[in-house]
Amino acid sequence: MVERIEVVAAAILDGSGRVLISRRPQHVHLGGKLEFPGGKRELPESTEQTLARELEEELGIRPTASQPLIRLDYDYPDKSIRLIVYRVHGFVGEPQGREGQEVAWLDILSLNSGDFPAANGPIINALKLPESLLVTPDIPWTGDGASVPLEALSELIEKRQPQIALLRQPRWPEAIYRRIATVLSERQAINWQWKSSALMGGALPQNVGLHLSARELWDYAERPAELSDQQWFSASVHNLSELARAEEVGVDFVVLGSVLETPTHPSEPGLGWERAQTLIEKAHVPVYLIGGLGLEDMARAHRAGAQGIAGIRCFSQAS
Repeated sequence: MVERIEVVAAAILDGSGRVLISRRPQHVHLGGKLEFPGGKRELPESTEQTLARELEEELGIRPTASQPLIRLDYDYPDKSIRLIVYRVHGFVGEPQGREGQEVAWLDILSLNSGDFPAANGPIINALKLPESLLVTPDIPWTGDGASVPLEALSELIEKRQPQIALLRQPRWPEAIYRRIATVLSERQAINWQWKSSALMGGALPQNVGLHLSARELWDYAERPAELSDQQWFSASVHNLSELARAEEVGVDFVVLGSVLETPTHPSEPGLGWERAQTLIEKAHVPVYLIGGLGLEDMARAHRAGAQGIAGIRCFSQAS
Protein backbone atom coordinates (compact mmCIF):
# COMPACT_ATOMS: atom_id res chain seq x y z
CA MET A 1 0.00 0.00 0.00
CA VAL A 2 1.31 3.43 -0.95
CA GLU A 3 2.37 5.54 2.02
CA ARG A 4 1.00 9.00 1.42
CA ILE A 5 2.47 12.24 2.71
CA GLU A 6 -0.33 14.26 4.29
CA VAL A 7 -0.17 17.90 3.28
CA VAL A 8 -2.47 20.50 4.82
CA ALA A 9 -3.06 23.58 2.66
CA ALA A 10 -5.06 26.77 3.03
CA ALA A 11 -7.19 28.77 0.62
CA ILE A 12 -7.06 32.07 2.49
CA LEU A 13 -9.84 34.42 1.37
CA ASP A 14 -10.05 38.20 1.78
CA GLY A 15 -13.85 38.47 1.44
CA SER A 16 -13.72 40.29 -1.90
CA GLY A 17 -13.17 37.38 -4.26
CA ARG A 18 -9.41 37.04 -3.81
CA VAL A 19 -7.26 34.23 -2.44
CA LEU A 20 -3.71 34.38 -1.07
CA ILE A 21 -1.20 32.54 -3.26
CA SER A 22 2.53 31.95 -2.84
CA ARG A 23 5.21 30.84 -5.31
CA ARG A 24 7.35 27.78 -4.60
CA PRO A 25 11.12 28.44 -4.44
CA GLN A 26 12.99 27.29 -7.55
CA HIS A 27 15.17 24.78 -5.69
CA VAL A 28 12.32 22.67 -4.23
CA HIS A 29 10.00 20.02 -5.71
CA LEU A 30 7.87 21.69 -8.44
CA GLY A 31 9.85 24.91 -7.98
CA GLY A 32 8.46 28.07 -9.54
CA LYS A 33 4.85 26.89 -9.44
CA LEU A 34 2.13 28.80 -7.61
CA GLU A 35 0.72 27.10 -4.53
CA PHE A 36 -1.69 27.39 -1.65
CA PRO A 37 0.21 27.96 1.63
CA GLY A 38 0.62 24.94 3.87
CA GLY A 39 2.86 22.00 4.56
CA LYS A 40 3.39 18.48 5.78
CA ARG A 41 1.40 17.23 8.75
CA GLU A 42 3.62 16.15 11.64
CA LEU A 43 2.11 13.49 13.90
CA PRO A 44 0.50 13.63 16.40
CA GLU A 45 -0.85 16.97 15.11
CA SER A 46 -4.47 17.25 14.04
CA THR A 47 -4.99 18.76 10.61
CA GLU A 48 -6.25 21.96 12.26
CA GLN A 49 -3.05 22.17 14.33
CA THR A 50 -0.94 21.68 11.20
CA LEU A 51 -2.91 24.43 9.47
CA ALA A 52 -2.31 26.86 12.33
CA ARG A 53 1.39 26.02 12.61
CA GLU A 54 2.09 26.28 8.89
CA LEU A 55 0.29 29.60 8.49
CA GLU A 56 2.19 31.06 11.44
CA GLU A 57 5.54 29.78 10.13
CA GLU A 58 5.01 30.71 6.48
CA LEU A 59 2.89 33.87 6.68
CA GLY A 60 2.84 35.12 10.26
CA ILE A 61 -0.94 34.83 10.61
CA ARG A 62 -3.26 32.88 12.90
CA PRO A 63 -6.46 31.41 11.40
CA THR A 64 -9.62 32.23 13.37
CA ALA A 65 -12.32 30.87 11.05
CA SER A 66 -11.97 27.94 8.65
CA GLN A 67 -13.85 25.00 7.20
CA PRO A 68 -12.89 21.96 5.10
CA LEU A 69 -12.77 22.71 1.38
CA ILE A 70 -11.61 19.49 -0.30
CA ARG A 71 -9.48 16.43 0.37
CA LEU A 72 -7.85 14.38 -2.36
CA ASP A 73 -5.06 11.93 -3.10
CA TYR A 74 -2.56 12.48 -5.89
CA ASP A 75 0.37 10.45 -7.21
CA TYR A 76 3.38 12.30 -8.63
CA PRO A 77 6.16 10.23 -10.26
CA ASP A 78 8.35 10.67 -7.19
CA LYS A 79 5.84 10.86 -4.33
CA SER A 80 2.23 10.26 -3.31
CA ILE A 81 0.41 12.89 -1.31
CA ARG A 82 -2.91 13.39 0.43
CA LEU A 83 -3.99 17.02 0.20
CA ILE A 84 -6.28 18.27 2.97
CA VAL A 85 -7.41 21.77 2.10
CA TYR A 86 -9.19 24.30 4.29
CA ARG A 87 -11.05 27.44 3.32
CA VAL A 88 -9.76 30.13 5.72
CA HIS A 89 -12.10 33.12 5.92
CA GLY A 90 -10.85 34.71 9.11
CA PHE A 91 -7.34 35.34 10.44
CA VAL A 92 -5.29 37.63 12.65
CA GLY A 93 -2.16 39.32 11.34
CA GLU A 94 -0.87 40.64 8.03
CA PRO A 95 0.24 37.88 5.62
CA GLN A 96 3.85 38.11 4.44
CA GLY A 97 6.37 35.64 3.07
CA ARG A 98 8.35 34.79 6.20
CA GLU A 99 10.43 32.18 4.36
CA GLY A 100 11.42 34.45 1.50
CA GLN A 101 8.60 33.29 -0.78
CA GLU A 102 6.53 35.61 -2.96
CA VAL A 103 2.93 36.03 -1.81
CA ALA A 104 0.07 37.87 -3.53
CA TRP A 105 -3.70 38.21 -3.47
CA LEU A 106 -5.18 36.91 -6.75
CA ASP A 107 -8.73 36.99 -8.09
CA ILE A 108 -10.17 33.48 -7.68
CA LEU A 109 -11.76 33.51 -11.13
CA SER A 110 -8.38 34.34 -12.71
CA LEU A 111 -6.63 31.24 -11.33
CA ASN A 112 -5.26 28.91 -14.01
CA SER A 113 -4.56 25.31 -13.02
CA GLY A 114 -1.55 25.24 -15.38
CA ASP A 115 0.29 27.66 -13.07
CA PHE A 116 -0.02 25.25 -10.12
CA PRO A 117 1.21 21.70 -9.43
CA ALA A 118 -1.05 19.14 -11.14
CA ALA A 119 -2.76 18.09 -7.91
CA ASN A 120 -4.24 21.57 -7.48
CA GLY A 121 -6.78 21.54 -10.32
CA PRO A 122 -9.70 20.28 -8.19
CA ILE A 123 -8.83 22.81 -5.47
CA ILE A 124 -9.16 25.66 -7.95
CA ASN A 125 -12.48 24.27 -9.16
CA ALA A 126 -13.71 23.97 -5.58
CA LEU A 127 -12.85 27.62 -4.98
CA LYS A 128 -14.64 28.78 -8.11
CA LEU A 129 -17.77 26.74 -7.44
CA PRO A 130 -20.39 27.92 -4.90
CA GLU A 131 -21.54 25.75 -2.01
CA SER A 132 -25.09 25.44 -3.38
CA LEU A 133 -26.12 24.03 -6.76
CA LEU A 134 -29.73 24.68 -7.77
CA VAL A 135 -31.44 21.73 -9.45
CA THR A 136 -34.67 22.80 -11.13
CA PRO A 137 -37.84 20.98 -10.05
CA ASP A 138 -39.95 19.07 -12.56
CA ILE A 139 -42.04 21.69 -14.38
CA PRO A 140 -44.66 20.18 -16.70
CA TRP A 141 -44.84 21.12 -20.34
CA THR A 142 -48.40 20.78 -21.59
CA GLY A 143 -47.76 21.36 -25.28
CA ASP A 144 -49.16 24.89 -25.20
CA GLY A 145 -45.86 26.64 -25.87
CA ALA A 146 -42.79 27.61 -23.91
CA SER A 147 -44.02 30.71 -22.09
CA VAL A 148 -45.44 29.03 -18.96
CA PRO A 149 -42.37 26.90 -18.02
CA LEU A 150 -40.07 29.74 -19.04
CA GLU A 151 -41.75 32.20 -16.69
CA ALA A 152 -41.87 29.62 -13.89
CA LEU A 153 -38.14 29.00 -14.15
CA SER A 154 -37.33 32.70 -14.44
CA GLU A 155 -39.30 33.34 -11.26
CA LEU A 156 -37.48 30.49 -9.51
CA ILE A 157 -34.08 31.95 -10.40
CA GLU A 158 -35.11 35.43 -9.27
CA LYS A 159 -36.25 34.09 -5.91
CA ARG A 160 -33.37 31.72 -5.19
CA GLN A 161 -30.56 33.69 -6.86
CA PRO A 162 -28.13 30.80 -7.47
CA GLN A 163 -24.69 31.19 -9.00
CA ILE A 164 -25.11 27.91 -10.90
CA ALA A 165 -28.18 25.88 -11.81
CA LEU A 166 -28.78 22.45 -13.34
CA LEU A 167 -31.70 22.51 -15.79
CA ARG A 168 -33.03 18.94 -15.59
CA GLN A 169 -36.53 18.69 -17.12
CA PRO A 170 -36.10 15.13 -18.53
CA ARG A 171 -39.68 14.98 -19.85
CA TRP A 172 -39.55 18.05 -22.07
CA PRO A 173 -39.26 17.53 -25.84
CA GLU A 174 -35.70 18.25 -27.00
CA ALA A 175 -36.68 21.25 -29.12
CA ILE A 176 -38.59 22.83 -26.23
CA TYR A 177 -35.74 22.16 -23.80
CA ARG A 178 -33.20 23.83 -26.08
CA ARG A 179 -35.47 26.80 -26.79
CA ILE A 180 -36.28 27.50 -23.14
CA ALA A 181 -32.72 26.81 -22.00
CA THR A 182 -31.31 29.25 -24.56
CA VAL A 183 -33.67 32.04 -23.48
CA LEU A 184 -32.89 31.39 -19.80
CA SER A 185 -29.14 31.52 -20.40
CA GLU A 186 -29.58 34.91 -22.08
CA ARG A 187 -32.04 36.26 -19.52
CA GLN A 188 -30.34 34.98 -16.36
CA ALA A 189 -26.62 35.77 -16.20
CA ILE A 190 -25.63 32.76 -14.10
CA ASN A 191 -23.85 29.51 -14.91
CA TRP A 192 -26.14 26.80 -16.27
CA GLN A 193 -25.64 23.05 -16.63
CA TRP A 194 -27.63 21.54 -19.51
CA LYS A 195 -28.31 17.88 -20.22
CA SER A 196 -25.98 16.22 -22.70
CA SER A 197 -28.45 16.02 -25.59
CA ALA A 198 -28.34 19.82 -25.77
CA LEU A 199 -25.04 19.46 -27.62
CA MET A 200 -26.99 18.16 -30.60
CA GLY A 201 -28.42 21.64 -31.12
CA GLY A 202 -25.07 23.30 -31.76
CA ALA A 203 -22.51 25.24 -29.72
CA LEU A 204 -23.42 26.05 -26.14
CA PRO A 205 -23.50 29.62 -24.82
CA GLN A 206 -20.41 30.56 -22.81
CA ASN A 207 -22.28 30.53 -19.49
CA VAL A 208 -23.54 26.99 -20.13
CA GLY A 209 -21.84 23.69 -19.29
CA LEU A 210 -22.82 20.06 -19.71
CA HIS A 211 -24.21 17.60 -17.17
CA LEU A 212 -24.31 13.82 -17.70
CA SER A 213 -26.68 11.36 -16.09
CA ALA A 214 -25.03 8.29 -14.57
CA ARG A 215 -26.19 6.19 -17.53
CA GLU A 216 -24.56 8.58 -20.00
CA LEU A 217 -21.11 8.30 -18.41
CA TRP A 218 -20.26 5.30 -20.59
CA ASP A 219 -21.22 7.20 -23.75
CA TYR A 220 -18.20 9.49 -23.34
CA ALA A 221 -14.50 8.70 -23.46
CA GLU A 222 -13.33 12.17 -22.46
CA ARG A 223 -14.40 15.75 -21.90
CA PRO A 224 -16.39 16.95 -24.95
CA ALA A 225 -14.24 19.01 -27.32
CA GLU A 226 -17.11 21.49 -27.64
CA LEU A 227 -16.58 22.67 -24.06
CA SER A 228 -14.03 25.39 -23.31
CA ASP A 229 -11.99 25.46 -20.10
CA GLN A 230 -14.44 28.07 -18.77
CA GLN A 231 -17.49 25.79 -19.17
CA TRP A 232 -18.29 23.28 -16.45
CA PHE A 233 -18.54 19.54 -17.14
CA SER A 234 -20.39 17.52 -14.47
CA ALA A 235 -22.22 14.27 -13.82
CA SER A 236 -24.64 12.57 -11.44
CA VAL A 237 -23.24 9.54 -9.59
CA HIS A 238 -24.62 7.06 -7.06
CA ASN A 239 -21.77 4.66 -6.31
CA LEU A 240 -18.01 4.13 -6.54
CA SER A 241 -17.96 2.75 -10.09
CA GLU A 242 -19.92 5.73 -11.43
CA LEU A 243 -17.68 8.13 -9.52
CA ALA A 244 -14.56 6.51 -10.97
CA ARG A 245 -16.02 6.63 -14.47
CA ALA A 246 -16.95 10.30 -14.09
CA GLU A 247 -13.36 11.09 -13.16
CA GLU A 248 -12.07 9.04 -16.10
CA VAL A 249 -14.03 11.14 -18.60
CA GLY A 250 -12.76 14.34 -17.00
CA VAL A 251 -15.67 15.92 -15.13
CA ASP A 252 -15.06 19.04 -13.06
CA PHE A 253 -17.48 18.04 -10.29
CA VAL A 254 -20.11 15.42 -9.45
CA VAL A 255 -23.55 15.35 -7.82
CA LEU A 256 -23.78 12.38 -5.43
CA GLY A 257 -26.99 10.91 -4.04
CA SER A 258 -29.51 10.37 -2.93
CA VAL A 259 -28.10 10.81 0.54
CA LEU A 260 -31.45 10.49 2.35
CA GLU A 261 -34.85 9.16 1.42
CA THR A 262 -36.83 11.63 -0.70
CA PRO A 263 -40.58 12.09 -1.34
CA THR A 264 -40.05 11.31 -5.03
CA HIS A 265 -38.30 7.99 -4.22
CA PRO A 266 -39.89 6.84 -0.91
CA SER A 267 -38.90 3.19 -1.42
CA GLU A 268 -35.19 4.02 -1.76
CA PRO A 269 -33.48 4.52 1.62
CA GLY A 270 -30.59 6.59 0.28
CA LEU A 271 -26.85 6.25 0.80
CA GLY A 272 -26.82 7.67 4.30
CA TRP A 273 -24.23 10.09 5.62
CA GLU A 274 -21.59 7.47 6.44
CA ARG A 275 -21.60 5.92 2.95
CA ALA A 276 -21.72 9.36 1.33
CA GLN A 277 -18.66 10.47 3.28
CA THR A 278 -16.79 7.28 2.31
CA LEU A 279 -17.43 8.02 -1.36
CA ILE A 280 -16.41 11.66 -0.95
CA GLU A 281 -13.11 10.54 0.56
CA LYS A 282 -12.42 8.49 -2.59
CA ALA A 283 -13.25 11.38 -4.94
CA HIS A 284 -10.69 13.51 -6.75
CA VAL A 285 -13.16 16.24 -7.74
CA PRO A 286 -15.57 18.49 -5.81
CA VAL A 287 -18.74 16.64 -4.72
CA TYR A 288 -22.22 18.07 -4.23
CA LEU A 289 -24.62 15.99 -2.14
CA ILE A 290 -28.27 15.66 -3.16
CA GLY A 291 -31.39 13.98 -1.86
CA GLY A 292 -33.48 14.90 1.19
CA LEU A 293 -31.09 17.69 2.23
CA GLY A 294 -31.66 21.35 3.04
CA LEU A 295 -29.79 24.47 4.02
CA GLU A 296 -29.62 23.17 7.60
CA ASP A 297 -27.43 20.27 6.38
CA MET A 298 -24.75 22.45 4.78
CA ALA A 299 -22.35 22.40 7.74
CA ARG A 300 -22.59 18.62 7.98
CA ALA A 301 -21.96 18.32 4.24
CA HIS A 302 -18.81 20.43 4.61
CA ARG A 303 -17.61 18.31 7.53
CA ALA A 304 -18.09 15.23 5.34
CA GLY A 305 -15.79 16.82 2.76
CA ALA A 306 -18.45 17.85 0.25
CA GLN A 307 -18.40 21.02 -1.82
CA GLY A 308 -21.94 21.60 -0.62
CA ILE A 309 -25.52 20.63 -1.43
CA ALA A 310 -27.52 20.40 -4.64
CA GLY A 311 -31.29 20.76 -4.86
CA ILE A 312 -33.96 23.35 -4.08
CA ARG A 313 -34.08 23.42 -0.28
CA CYS A 314 -30.40 24.39 -0.03
CA PHE A 315 -31.43 27.92 -1.05
CA SER A 316 -33.19 30.53 1.03
CA GLN A 317 -35.77 32.57 -0.84
CA ALA A 318 -34.38 36.01 -1.63
CA SER A 319 -37.81 37.54 -2.13
